[in-house]
Amino acid sequence: MANNFNSIIAETDRIFNCNSLSKVRKNRNVNGRVAISNYLRNNSNMTFHQISNILKKNHSSIIHYIKMHERFYAYDKQYKSNYDNLIESYPKPSNEQDQCIFIMKEKTTIDLQLYYGKLMQMKENTSDFFELKRITKKMKAIEILLNIDFI
Repeated sequence: MANNFNSIIAETDRIFNCNSLSKVRKNRNVNGRVAISNYLRNNSNMTFHQISNILKKNHSSIIHYIKMHERFYAYDKQYKSNYDNLIESYPKPSNEQDQCIFIMKEKTTIDLQLYYGKLMQMKENTSDFFELKRITKKMKAIEILLNIDFI
């Protein structure tokens, strides 16, 4: 089985009997997201933002998931068993996987740059004060993420 993000998510969903990418906050779905977040954070060089992009969550949720993992692993026998099974299925990533992570970072950067361009077009085409403020706020966040200053 290829060690990539989709297969890690699929394997987690199978082991935890969940849908990790679902927005539903059922325990098993949250447990799956907690396990994926902790696995990626500890076994790759991914940032909270990159993990949040994969799980379609805010980066602060990922930070919270990492803290939750410690409690779940210590006190929830079922979670511990499931997480150990996941670790057996996916040992620490190899250099090939690190390359995959590099590609994912590159893709995220390109996606953010494209979105920034769309926001610039939206900013030029709108006259609504509140819409302009919202767009400017998003653009500033992207500038911080990309460590750039287009303005």
